[in-house]
Parts: sequence; C-alpha cells; structure tokens
Amino acid sequence: MDESKIVKSPLGKVSIIFNHEIDEITLTEDNFCVFWGIEDKVPGRIEYNGSTKTASYIFDQKIKSNLRLTVIVKGIKDTKGNQIEELLYNIDVE
Repeated sequence: MDESKIVKSPLGKVSIIFNHEIDEITLTEDNFCVFWGIEDKVPGRIEYNGSTKTASYIFDQKIKSNLRLTVIVKGIKDTKGNQIEELLYNIDVE
C-alpha cells in the first residue's frame, strides 16, 4: 500500500498501529526504516508497545520542515509467523 501525508514540523517520531501483535524479533531497523533521500536512513530507534500493537520509529533529532520522508515496513511477522503486508508511506514535513 502506498500513501502520503503532510504533517507540521517538528516531527519527533513515526508510529504504526498493527492489527495483530508483532513478533518483536522481526521488528528491526532493516524492516522498519525511515529515509530522507534515496538511501539515507534517518537516525533513530524503534520502540514497540505490545498492548497497543504500536511500533514507533523515534528520531534522534526532530525533523524540520520542507522535507519528504519515506517510511518502509517489510519483512515483519506477527506472533503467529504470518508476514505483515509491505508498506511504503511518504510523509511531507512542512
């Protein structure tokens, strides 16, 4: 699924709420990444809340305006071993 969203700066994190509980071992920086530019990963860390089924990519520094971020989610599995649908999401920070 490809989607886009415009948000106001500064942006401190990107969160995804899943329909199923996620196998945290599969939630890595290679499977849940945020880019500015083609191959430039935004520095940050991943946190997961199993009770809300929410994964958050928290940026080391808040993102300022006039920038497009691309969020990629791939290869993540739920606790039953089912692979979650790949997601590509663009965020325009104003």
